[in-house]
Amino acid sequence: MCTLYASKELYDWYSSRPYKTRAEPLNSKEDPFPIVLDADDIINNKHTVHDLAVTLNLDPNVILYEWDAASPEHLEKQGQVLGAFFGTVEKSCGIITSKGSQGIVLADEFKKWEKEFGVEDANVLLEYAENCMEDYEYLRARRFVGRKRTLGTTPNDMIQPLPVDRTEYVVAPSIAPAA
Repeated sequence: MCTLYASKELYDWYSSRPYKTRAEPLNSKEDPFPIVLDADDIINNKHTVHDLAVTLNLDPNVILYEWDAASPEHLEKQGQVLGAFFGTVEKSCGIITSKGSQGIVLADEFKKWEKEFGVEDANVLLEYAENCMEDYEYLRARRFVGRKRTLGTTPNDMIQPLPVDRTEYVVAPSIAPAA
């Protein structure tokens, strides 16, 4: 059965490791490792990627939020397998916000799966989705959320260089190092 159990267990194992067996901490009052990212945060909030880069001591000014789509020649050279894997990204010109899970209702998804795959396979997909939810919610509660934002800041604000003061970054309190 497909679940996120193994990811949760791996997260818990890394979280229980003392600093000396992990990467050096990043001069932060909070330990941001292991870092859990939720795709919806990346899709819907440009600040998440910016703040992650700052947390990892990477240059946030080289992050691309828009790019040129790959040429038809490039896409053709990839072949069917790589094209299926990379095609959506390489044909895009930026982050595709419609790929997020905002507003998805499992019952509605089940109806789509029934039409596309038949009742039996739709039930299997539904069972997979339901079995993943507990571990997904556990990991999501511990995800990297980046800089605290003030009221009125929208997810699609243009990124401006932010000060590199990690004391203003937040990570779920449950992953702070034990004293």
